[in-house]
Amino acid sequence: MTFDMTKDPPFDVTCFGAAHVDLIAQAEETLVPFSSTPGRIMRAVGGVASNVARQLARQEVSVVIVSQVGQDREGDFVCETLNQTGVNTDQILRQENVATGCYLAIEDTAGDLAMAVSDTHALLSIDARDLLAAGLQNTQARYWFLDTNLTADMITELTAIDHHPPVAIDAVSVSKAVRLRANLTDHALIFCNKDEAEALLEQKFSSTWETGQSMAEHGIKASVITDGPRPLCVQSGKEIKPIQVPPVDVSSVTGAGDALIAGTLAGLIEGLPLPTACLRGISAAAQQLTRPG
Repeated sequence: MTFDMTKDPPFDVTCFGAAHVDLIAQAEETLVPFSSTPGRIMRAVGGVASNVARQLARQEVSVVIVSQVGQDREGDFVCETLNQTGVNTDQILRQENVATGCYLAIEDTAGDLAMAVSDTHALLSIDARDLLAAGLQNTQARYWFLDTNLTADMITELTAIDHHPPVAIDAVSVSKAVRLRANLTDHALIFCNKDEAEALLEQKFSSTWETGQSMAEHGIKASVITDGPRPLCVQSGKEIKPIQVPPVDVSSVTGAGDALIAGTLAGLIEGLPLPTACLRGISAAAQQLTRPG
């Protein structure tokens, strides 16, 4: 597939990664293993790259997403929903022989994640030539955002492109964080939580501040490390700064980390220093945490 961006100006952010359907089940009673629990099941568009792109568009940041979905109704739903929120979807590939991906999450009565399964086979089957072409045609963006739903090889291929913009990347999960290892010091900014950082660096940490210290020791340029309601840490070179997280009444945790990323990137694009930009991200995450559904 050939991307034609001759009619479009460069975007502020190009997001590479997952765009799929979310099925979020929230229990109304205590979850009982190996049994059925009453609750509500909600359907929405999700995927880390998709969520970040939509949050950026809401903050009037021009954004395009590079992903792959099926030639099915779910793929239509993903593309139509993203378009409606202001995300450019011209570079979402449509594949006939794969189904659009799905993220299935189960939350407890407090809205905290109990478990989840992520089907990203549509994204993982993207042709390497198409991914390279998308990267080459987006080198004029202000930032690239990648999520580790992409494989380590995909991440390496994109970051090997000459004159690419600064890369911000999200570790996504404990199991996927290890995909960052091959390019650990190449990224401009890494977003992760403390558990993901422990998997990535193969260490245990008592706090995000201690995690930030280790990030700096490993030569990581900058990182934002979260730990639920506890203070997060902004690491920039050797500078480590903890930031308090305001208490909120949580409706659902789904998408809060993506909102933090988008708010932070929006602040950086405005020229704010990373700690100040992160405050904007915290505000966006708080709004997402308290939003019903």
